[in-house]
Amino acid sequence: MKKRLSRWTAVLLCIVMVSSMLPTAWAASKTEYNPGETLPLGQKIVTTMVSAEDTIYAASKDTLYALDLDGSVQNATSLNVEIPEESGLEIYPEYIRIAPKDGEEIWLDRAGEPAEAPEDPGDPEAEENKTAGSYTLRDDGKVYAAGRDDPVYPEENGKPVTAICMGEKNLFVLVDGEIVPLNEETVEVPVVSEASAKRNEDGTVALAFTSDCAGTLYYALDQNVFDSEYRQDGVENGQNNLVIEGIPEGQETLWIGVMSADGQQSEIVSVTIEPADEPTEEDEPVISEVSASRDASDKTKAEITFTASCDGTVYYSFEKNVFESTKTQKVTEGENTISLTGLKDTELTLYLGMKKDDAEQTESEIVAVTIPAAGEEPAPAEKKTISDAKVSRTVKYTNKKNADVGQITVTFQSSFQGNVYYTVSEALAEDIITLGKKKSVTKGKNTIQLTDSESKTLWIGWEDGDGTVKTKQVNLDPPTVYTSKITLNPKKGKLTIKYNGTILTPKKSGDGWHQYELVVGETY
Repeated sequence: MKKRLSRWTAVLLCIVMVSSMLPTAWAASKTEYNPGETLPLGQKIVTTMVSAEDTIYAASKDTLYALDLDGSVQNATSLNVEIPEESGLEIYPEYIRIAPKDGEEIWLDRAGEPAEAPEDPGDPEAEENKTAGSYTLRDDGKVYAAGRDDPVYPEENGKPVTAICMGEKNLFVLVDGEIVPLNEETVEVPVVSEASAKRNEDGTVALAFTSDCAGTLYYALDQNVFDSEYRQDGVENGQNNLVIEGIPEGQETLWIGVMSADGQQSEIVSVTIEPADEPTEEDEPVISEVSASRDASDKTKAEITFTASCDGTVYYSFEKNVFESTKTQKVTEGENTISLTGLKDTELTLYLGMKKDDAEQTESEIVAVTIPAAGEEPAPAEKKTISDAKVSRTVKYTNKKNADVGQITVTFQSSFQGNVYYTVSEALAEDIITLGKKKSVTKGKNTIQLTDSESKTLWIGWEDGDGTVKTKQVNLDPPTVYTSKITLNPKKGKLTIKYNGTILTPKKSGDGWHQYELVVGETY
């Protein structure tokens, strides 16, 4: 009979939580429930089983069996009556009562001979009971151990149990007229923790996890992990970083488990596959905060000041095909100046472009600046604004005890192309231009992505056209994560929960219920 690997008990889960602090190679164990050989009685049992005075009683259609608590036959008494199938059994001090499912009850004396129904047989020494030790037989015909949500016997397609009785070292179950001992065995099992997954640009998935033993990684697109064809040898005791293939592009959840060299299986762990990083805008050079002014003493001269996002070379020309120009100047990240001479006494438009100092000579977008005519005041610098800031969240789930709220995305409109600086704090007490994280923005819609889940404030800062520093305050106020149990009826029903079009994976599941983490104020 195939062994069935059970889920972890609550106590074992506690052990897993502290597994990283234990010095042993394996940090957890679990109890397996393995059926032994059927008792060789030679006849089909038609009654229930009961236990009295360290003896287990059961009857076939013509024999009453008295068994020791180890399952060996103590006595087999031939009966002078025929016992119908599915009969109840009770043991009294001087009598035995057999209660057929249909028909009249049968009374025997303790020697097994037919007897008249007594007026007062006294209290039964043993009668049918669906609880034995720490085991319970439920109406579904399955046996459950205390503290467990899944049955320990039988397997999903096994025949139902009709009676149970506690022995000396094991539980006896009555299945299809045969008595089978159910043996407990404690085994050490691997523990998988700190699992994360991220999709690579080539479609593969980078999987990281910690295993407390060496073995083989099994992974699947559903919870049937150890039946999966996907596996990878070489798991080490400790941190593992593996690249796996065959995960469809739209798959957002991966289930993994580790099997040790002796065949023990870890708890199955679900991992959210993070999407591949978008190309960062900072890869392209940016010219921003461009201004022009004539020399007050020489109308043929002018200065162009601008900010470069990185080191490189600036090309400039009065023609738009600026990268074909021979006029260039090396620049460094930050503010730079170009001095022009021999200019006409009229309003001019100068075009600038920049190539980054990298192997690809990455080019920036071309920008234009107006040089005023001599004697004219330069046009006032355009006011730079950040507006329409909005906060949205993508709810993510981890295997930690406390799940993250998830990724926070702030979208906003920028009236300019250039650099902004941002920081997350309750109050803006320092120079954001100096201490904030820099981000290049373009005119129009821009985004800032954060992973901070605490209630804080985002500050966005930028230098206005007149050289002053402006700031925008964005209230993040992440919502509270609540855990909700949703029970299906019937238990075989299927439920799909979506957030922003994405199917959510239950954090935990039990007998007919699924537990999700839902965010107050969000729509599902």
